[in-house]
Amino acid sequence: MHTMEEVYEVEVSIPVKITNIPANVVITTGITDSIKVTIKDKGFDLLSYIDNDDERVPVEVDFKKYTSEDFHSIVAVNSLARQVMPRFKKTNVVSIKPDRFEFYYNYGRNKKVPVMLAGKISPAEMYFLSKVHFSPDSVLVYATKDVLDKVESVPIKPVMIDNFKDTITLTTELAQRRGMKIVPEKVRLTLYPDIYSEATIDVPITCNNIPSGKILRTFPSKAKVVIVVGMRQFKEMSVHDFTVTADYNEIVSNPDKHTCHLTLRTTPVNVYRAHIVDDEVDYLIEE
Repeated sequence: MHTMEEVYEVEVSIPVKITNIPANVVITTGITDSIKVTIKDKGFDLLSYIDNDDERVPVEVDFKKYTSEDFHSIVAVNSLARQVMPRFKKTNVVSIKPDRFEFYYNYGRNKKVPVMLAGKISPAEMYFLSKVHFSPDSVLVYATKDVLDKVESVPIKPVMIDNFKDTITLTTELAQRRGMKIVPEKVRLTLYPDIYSEATIDVPITCNNIPSGKILRTFPSKAKVVIVVGMRQFKEMSVHDFTVTADYNEIVSNPDKHTCHLTLRTTPVNVYRAHIVDDEVDYLIEE
């Protein structure tokens, strides 16, 4: 009982609410949702404030009093003190924090931009990240014209995921920026890992620079190309995604050579260590 007669300092949180917001106004950066009031008094008196629901009634910021030409409003905490001080009667108010509030707003101007991955994603050994999916994959950004002109995408808050082999789905927040309101504030992120595998594909051989009326026949007519690729991607590939060529000008410049050289010209993205098994083949030029 003696301790309740001693003097203490405690911090009380009071909500803050913006009022009188016109229907066509969007607050693009929310005002701090509460102020922290440090009060000093005897223990018995402090309990009455801590347990009093009246102290949780919001302090109001009248939007119409703080409009500005640059859509950036600053509210000095002193202007709110008149609402705060009467609540504590004879109790000593030591401090009110923060010393000011600020918020941004506009009249509905927005821009739709894609969501971007951020952080460090490291699949397990012999695996790689084959696909990233966001739901939704784009968001609306509300801000002033100058800000919107510079925004091309919105990253998520950085995620750190290491040594995974299976598909991962999680809800993640978007990285908030000063003076911007992002809708929605969260997205679903799905990461699809895939395992590297070696595969062989038979690719038809074509000829570059061959004159009209001539035909190059190679033996064999297809080249075996070995690739390292994810299994999921391999199933979606076609031989038409690869190009293996012989060059007519190179052939006629070496008339004593009985084979022609093959070159792997194109491969799909995310294919690694692609090479032709036998890059010299027999050939015949027909008129």
